[in-house]
Formats: sequence, structure tokens, C-alpha cells
Amino acid sequence: LRYRQVHDFWHVLFGLPPTVHGELVLKWFELVHTGLPVAAFSALFGPLRLSSKQRRRLYDAHVPWATRQGRACTQSLLAVYYEKCFDEDMDLLRKRLGVTVAPPLG
Repeated sequence: LRYRQVHDFWHVLFGLPPTVHGELVLKWFELVHTGLPVAAFSALFGPLRLSSKQRRRLYDAHVPWATRQGRACTQSLLAVYYEKCFDEDMDLLRKRLGVTVAPPLG
């Protein structure tokens, strides 16, 4: 349940738009960070919906970022109470959680 509750927060936290490409980048992060099978399914089969240019960008820039970021988190981002962070500056929150914004999708 918490996985679904924090998903949209993670879009904002990582600067990923709610597009197919943005979703796939987030799914790769989720796969590495949580190990949940649903993320694996989406990460592996979802790229079929992208153009060849988008797939190249996904695999060249975003999967490596997501892998590094998923491993770099010192705490489970599922356990963060984002609902209590609404007044916190986004850059400070990112720094506190040890996260970086994803590379541009373009």
C-alpha cells in the first residue's frame, strides 16, 4: 500500500514527469531501491512503448542514474512521511534524503 502512496511523491522528488518515459525511469529506480516484482515487470517490458530514440536515452542515461540512485539511498524512501514534509524546501529535502534529480528526459 505504501508503495502506491509514495509513487507520486517520488515523481516530484526526482523531477520526473508523469509520462511513459518518466514512469519507466521511476520504475527502474523502484526496482533497484525496493526490489518489488511489479517494478521489474514495468521496467523490463514498458520500454517497448518508447521510440527507439527514447529507449536509447533510457538505457544510456536513465537506467544508470536509477541504478546508482536506488543503491545510494541510505534509508528506505518508502518509510519517509512525505505528508509531513510539505513545508520543507524541496532542495533541502532532497539533500536530507540523499537523492538527486534525474537527468533530463529530452
